[in-house]
Parts: sequence; C-alpha cells; structure tokens
Amino acid sequence: MHKGIGPVLFQELLRHFETADKLFDATLKETIFVLGKVRGKAFYEFKESFDFDKQQKQFQRLNITVISILDKEYPKGLREISDPPICLYVKGDFINYPFENKTHIAVVGTRKPTSYGQYVTKKITSELVESGVAIVSGVALGIDAISHKTTLNANGHTIAVLGCGVDIVYPRENAQIYNDILKKGGLIVSEFPPGTISLKGHFVARNRIVSGISDGVLIVEGLRQSGSLITARYALNQGKDVFAPPCPINSDYSYAPNTLLKEGAKIVTEGADILVEYGVSQKNTPEKDISDLSAEQLGIINELKKESLTVDELSLRLSTPISKLLPELTICELRLLVVKNQIGKYQIN
Repeated sequence: MHKGIGPVLFQELLRHFETADKLFDATLKETIFVLGKVRGKAFYEFKESFDFDKQQKQFQRLNITVISILDKEYPKGLREISDPPICLYVKGDFINYPFENKTHIAVVGTRKPTSYGQYVTKKITSELVESGVAIVSGVALGIDAISHKTTLNANGHTIAVLGCGVDIVYPRENAQIYNDILKKGGLIVSEFPPGTISLKGHFVARNRIVSGISDGVLIVEGLRQSGSLITARYALNQGKDVFAPPCPINSDYSYAPNTLLKEGAKIVTEGADILVEYGVSQKNTPEKDISDLSAEQLGIINELKKESLTVDELSLRLSTPISKLLPELTICELRLLVVKNQIGKYQIN
C-alpha cells in the first residue's frame, strides 16, 4: 500500500530484514540505511501512521481477502515469476477456489474484435471450459469480455484481473460480468489496493498477472501496438505457453496472432490443440441437431459456415426475398444456430 515499494524492492528488503515484521519494526536509521534518505524516511513515516485494525475492517466491509506472497495460498505459478505482486486483493471465495486442481488459460485480445475474432473466442473458450479448464482475462471490452461471458454461460470458472482496485467496476459496461463472476464462483483479482483508479501503466502491470496466474495464454486478435502482445511477451518471459489462431491477413487486428505464430507460438484452430499440451481430456460437445431444418434454413446455415453475412448479402446468395428469408433466419436464431454480431452480420453460433 506504500507506493515507494514495488515487488522487486520488496524481495530485496525481505532478503535484508528476513521477515516483513522486522522490516516494519525497523528504526528510522535502519530504514534509511537500506532505502536511502528520501525513500527510507517516506516509508518510515508511512508505517508509523498505518492503522492495521482500521484497514482490516475496511477489507471485511468490502468482502476483500488479502493474500500475501508469504502465504501458502498464494498461486504457485504467480509466485515463480520475476516480479510477483507483494499481495493480491481478491473478491470471491479464494480459499475454496480450486487453484491447484485446474488448468488455467488466459484468453486475451483487442477491445474491438472482428466477427472472426468473436467467433474464435467463443468457439475455443467454450471447448476449453467444457473440458474443465478455467479462463483468465482482464475483463476489458471486446475479447476479454467475450471470454468471460462464454465461460459464465457454460458454468465454468473464470478469473478477472483488474488494473484498478477490486472494489471498482471498470469498465462500467462490464458490471454484469463482474457481478456474475462472483455469483458463479469465480474471482476478481488485483495487486492494487481498494480505491485505486485505473491508470494506463496499471494495465501493463495487470497483464503480467494475467499470464502469471495462467498455464498458457491464447492471443486471439491484436494490433501492432497492443496489450495482447505485451501479455504474450510476459508469458514467454515467464516460461508459459503462447497460443494463437491463424488470422486473415487483410485485417490490422491479425498482426498480433500472426506475428506470434511466425515467432513460434503454437497454432490453434480448436480447443483440443491447447488441451493436449496439458494432458486434459477433451469432452465431446454434442453436435446441434439440424436434421429437421427446412431447405431454406439449411441454406442459411451452409452460407454462414463460409463467412459472416448481412441479411441483404444472404438474400443475394440464396436468391431469396428478404421478406421470406427473415422468418427462416429467426427460427435459426431461436434454435441458437446463428447469432448476430456487433457489426450487424449473422454468423454460426
């Protein structure tokens, strides 16, 4: 909670003082000797005025659990990175969360996904969750939100890592996701104390936790300068697996996954490509029954398997008037065979 001491310096202080208690009980002279005059005096004044009881009551009131790196419950994979958070602030039932009994895969990407990116995220995430994998992401708009929603809809476990305090819902548009994660046994996690607002640098720091908690990272889409690539770099430095789907070369958002594939990331076209890396058995998802569809409905399905299309485009492809096409398309939607994406095109669900 003292901004002058980060993860790396904290580890150095522990090596010098041996325990956090000795660090906190150090005299002003000892503190200055280790931290220097300015930083040492600032920390000494901070710790002298810090009220543990008051802080603990605030955590209890906000239903926040604090997990220190010195606690045995601290996630093993995160502990092993070069700059692990001093502690994690957590909303959700951390103690009973099956951390060590699950494979965790981070699914990240752009805030403005293409219809292709949306499709890939839903498909691979759902296949992973069906086989018991937990999904980690940053609850941002776009790919992050889709991965969380897909997991929640399949009653899977998901962890959201924030770039602000866990008592702050950011972005506000994802308030429902935030609440549903907690309702369905997931976790909201941050290294930033309660009340900390989102700042640009926080998201970069957040990304190392997303990859650190996870066994592997799937990069769906991302621009040349993107947080997705930053997360991938963290994952590589941490010795984690990096996965990416092949993406259309005519899209700027394909830069991150296609570049990573060139550099040796593992190509993914289905969840099984990730599951096999961790010895997780794939559960077969039953195929949706389309045996009773009409010829017009089958035509819609076959065209949308090729690419996402608007109603007008479908009408031209099928040589069917829109007035006759819409009722058939509605039936396909009601049966959850097709969905309308964010740019107004229909695609296979």
